[in-house]
Amino acid sequence: MALTSWKSLTDPAPGDFKFQLDGRENQYIMRKGSIPYWKSAVSGSFLKSDERLWLVSNLLMNSKPRGNTTTKGSSYDDLTSTALNYSNTKLVMNFDGQIKFFSWRNARWILNWWEPSDPCSVFDACGTFSSCNRLNRMPCKCLPGFQPKSHDNWKSGNFSEGCERISPLCNKEVAVESFLELKMMKAGKADVEFDYSYVNECFHKCLSRCDCQAYSYQKAEKDDNITCWIWLKDLNNIQEDLSDRGRDLNVRVPHLTIASVKRKCKICGTTIIPYPLSTGPNCGDKMYYNFLCDDSSGQLSFEMPDGKNYSVTGIDEELQKFSIRVGDDDCKANESMGNSTESWPFNVIGRCDANRSKSRLGSSFEDTGFSEVEIRWTAPSEPLCSSLDECNDWPHSTCSSATDGKKRCLCIKSFRWDPKTVDCIPASKEKRGSLFLVLLGVIGASVIIPYASFLLCYLGKSKKVTGRENKESNQGNAAFNLKDAERRLRDLIYADHSTEDDKKGIEVQFFDMECILAATDNFSNANKLGQGGFGPVYKVNDHAVS
Repeated sequence: MALTSWKSLTDPAPGDFKFQLDGRENQYIMRKGSIPYWKSAVSGSFLKSDERLWLVSNLLMNSKPRGNTTTKGSSYDDLTSTALNYSNTKLVMNFDGQIKFFSWRNARWILNWWEPSDPCSVFDACGTFSSCNRLNRMPCKCLPGFQPKSHDNWKSGNFSEGCERISPLCNKEVAVESFLELKMMKAGKADVEFDYSYVNECFHKCLSRCDCQAYSYQKAEKDDNITCWIWLKDLNNIQEDLSDRGRDLNVRVPHLTIASVKRKCKICGTTIIPYPLSTGPNCGDKMYYNFLCDDSSGQLSFEMPDGKNYSVTGIDEELQKFSIRVGDDDCKANESMGNSTESWPFNVIGRCDANRSKSRLGSSFEDTGFSEVEIRWTAPSEPLCSSLDECNDWPHSTCSSATDGKKRCLCIKSFRWDPKTVDCIPASKEKRGSLFLVLLGVIGASVIIPYASFLLCYLGKSKKVTGRENKESNQGNAAFNLKDAERRLRDLIYADHSTEDDKKGIEVQFFDMECILAATDNFSNANKLGQGGFGPVYKVNDHAVS
């Protein structure tokens, strides 16, 4: 039997979603069209079965429950007793893609459970090698050592393509002995499962195969046997488990892609902590020592000036900002948080109301009850130091006293500190652009101004030869010719190309020394405009054109 959703809340025509038992996989599946939207015991779970679905099975097969499949005291005890009378239960496939189980109590229908229960329960919600956190406004995050397959889609909230490795896994030049240990995680169905007796056997089994992506293991409660799970295909349906049912997931990542450089703090769970942010006195910048990593859960938190700690939901190194998760009460009480002290290197840039934690994976999920606040960190100064050895992480620097009186790793001569890249970069880089413009201006002035001066002098000399009786007429012609020559010269300079006709009338002229001396008052300093690459430049007297 299958349940098909309505097309909308008011239109009972067949909709996009269908829920039924998949006999081949022996599991329940929900499809959106032909694409899997949810699967039982797969989406973010290590569990092989789900006791909640025992009731669903009986409902779909219209058979009477047999035996007691639940543990005494389980939250499903009431459901079991209720399910004995099918007239008191119903299963609904919603138009928005949720299967819901109701029971009739106290003269009304009570919702007992539903799937997908949150954004991370959607099948392959974040794509491959991306973890999902149901409480975050942007629930998906690439694992350390991975990057989005499409950065544009990722920024727009489309996570379906997932993430890919920054460095290849199987390469002779890449060491793949390192594993990223992620605490309290869930993942999709493993490709290999076996029992063993030695603690390190699961690790060596994965290490021996080049195509092994990750492994996980758990010791049995009744005996010493250990169950090992190995993933040979790309990891999907990864969740950061907020309960105690998750397990350690060891993802194989080349060491170089996650190695700490330039005093970066070690990775905290699925979060990379960029410099200058600090989780301890031996990493990051001491001024930014406001972060705490819980090694047992892999969760990163941030301490506010009031002493309260808040979970960090994401860090954007490029924009130098991060987000924290706060409750509604904290939002109201901390409208001015972080902006009280000038020495504090953080500034709140996003308020609670504008960053409500609602899923970007769909609209059918309930509000999480949390909000997110965005905080930007100020660009760091040169790192503090007490000896030259502490500046080894920053090439081209030396430990010296700065203007604030503190010893810092100051950049050596011909280098400057770049707070964006937190590194010493060649100082010449910032000067090349301005130097080019200055040089271009000097060359232009050296060429154009002398030519204009000679042109004025030539026109003045020509007018003297014509005779005093035509002086007034020649002055008018000279002014006209001067303006026309200037216009043609300007048009030629700014034109993309020129023809032979364009060049007529602006041929280079020759002048005798007498004319040049007269035009510049014998190269007097009063007429000197400046000095260029071709020598000094002089202006022309007004009487040169009379």
